[in-house]
Formats: sequence, C-alpha cells, structure tokens
Amino acid sequence: MKKCTMLLAGALVLISGATAAVADTPHNQVEINKTAILRLVQAHNRQDAQAAAACFAPAGTNHGREAGPEGMEKIYRNLYATFPNYHWEIQTLFGEDDWVALHVIQTGTHQGKPSLPVFGGLIHNVEPTGKSVSVPNIHLYQMKDGLIVKHVAVRDDLGMMQQIGLLPQVSHAAGDLSRPAR
Repeated sequence: MKKCTMLLAGALVLISGATAAVADTPHNQVEINKTAILRLVQAHNRQDAQAAAACFAPAGTNHGREAGPEGMEKIYRNLYATFPNYHWEIQTLFGEDDWVALHVIQTGTHQGKPSLPVFGGLIHNVEPTGKSVSVPNIHLYQMKDGLIVKHVAVRDDLGMMQQIGLLPQVSHAAGDLSRPAR
C-alpha cells in the first residue's frame, strides 16, 4: 500500500509539473493574449469604455503615445459618444509571440461629436450626420502579462469620411477597387 501511495504521489508531482510546463508554453501564451483581445472586442461591442480600457497595461501606448487605461478610457468614451452603436465584427484574429493581429469591420452610426481628435481628428467638431459606416480596421497589439502594452492600427478613415458624406464617393463605374464590393 505504501509503495502504491508513493507511486501515486510521484505521478501527481509529474502531472502537476507537466501542467505547469504546458501553461508556460509560447502557444498557450498566444492563446491567453488572443483571449484578452477578445475581451476588448466584447467591451467595444457593449460600448463599455472602462472594460475596454482595462485591457491596457498602466504604461500602454496607443499609436506611439502613452495612454494607459485612463487615457484609453477617455478615447473610448469619445468613440462611443460619436458612434453610440460602435461595433467590431471580427474577420481575422491571430497571434505570434507577444503580438496579436486583429482585422475587424467597424460599424456604427455617426450620432455624436467627439471632444477628442479620435479617428485622426477628421470628425472633430463635425456635426452628427446620422449616417452609418462600415469600414475595415487592422489592429496590432503587443502584449505583456495579458495586457496591451502597445497598440497601432490602420483604419479606412477615407472610407468612413465618404460614408458619412464629408468626402465625395468614387465616381468611376468600377467603384473603388481597393475596397470590398458593396
């Protein structure tokens, strides 16, 4: 009986050691990072600025500027005030090492005026148009300990400006070949 108990105890030590080793694998860390970004997307889709901002590390940067959770919460409040039905539909999500890449279609209806120069400052002081937008975004996130330490994005702000009526639409019969057909 004692020998069986010692074997069982030894097996449990091996299993718990193996479990700890699996938890620390790079693949598992990528999955943890992707899950954190999924939480960010869910917060955006609820227009929950506090929950979205909580995904950032204290010294996290946004487009090269230190923002942290406090700064990101202000930015997100402005996004949601401008587009109260702000929504991201995930097209692609993948990760490698400490990076996560996200391709989304951002939708919303222009119903407010941001007090900060969000969206590149292009709609700052622009009266709400009531028009809906649907534009692609690509976001890159560098992660550490499950939090965003660096965020950069490429957005179709030109398409957004065209859709809310602030810039002319493409007049060529073929449309804009750089964007998905509508």
